[in-house]
Amino acid sequence: MSYLLDANACIELLRGRKPCTGNQTCQTQSTRGCSLFSSEGRTFFGAFRSNNREQALAMVKEFLDNFQSLPFDDHAAEI
Repeated sequence: MSYLLDANACIELLRGRKPCTGNQTCQTQSTRGCSLFSSEGRTFFGAFRSNNREQALAMVKEFLDNFQSLPFDDHAAEI
C-alpha cells in the first residue's frame, strides 16, 4: 500500500510519532510512501527555523530520500 504524506505527517514521522488515524496501520518500514513538492517545502521550512539547523536539515534530507517525490503543478492544485 502507498501513502501520500502531507507536511504534518512528515513532521510527525521525523519526531518519531505515528501520524496515522482511525483504523489505518502505519508501518513506515514496509510501506511505500510519496511526498508532494509542497509538503517537502514546508518540512524544509521547519528545519530552517530549527535551533539546530544543520542537524534538522540533514534529518529531513535523509528522511525524504526514502520517498518518491511527486510534482505539484497548477492542474493538480485545481483538482
